[in-house]
Amino acid sequence: FFTDSEDVNIIDEEDGVFRGGLAACRDFDTLYIEYLVVDPAFRGRGIGSALIREAERIAAQKGVRKIRLMTYSFQAPEFYARLGFRTEFTVKKAMGEYDEYHFVREV
Repeated sequence: FFTDSEDVNIIDEEDGVFRGGLAACRDFDTLYIEYLVVDPAFRGRGIGSALIREAERIAAQKGVRKIRLMTYSFQAPEFYARLGFRTEFTVKKAMGEYDEYHFVREV
């Protein structure tokens, strides 16, 4: 079985305090963002955007052409739209009352 993949993990810490992190997996020419989390005490400071930019930088170095992610309606999908991700498709009420959004962005 042939595979060309690797994990990409980015942590944002200041003075040993976790502020946010991003977990992704590169599979061939696509980076799949699995998790993006920012501690509520540090939200609104650009940490999430900085984590995405760092993921994009790493992706470009590795020859990635697309970044994909999935999020729910309660997880601020408008954040990804502001960063230039476009909605590929939406699954209505995928988890209870919440919609599921699938985003993609060319690198």
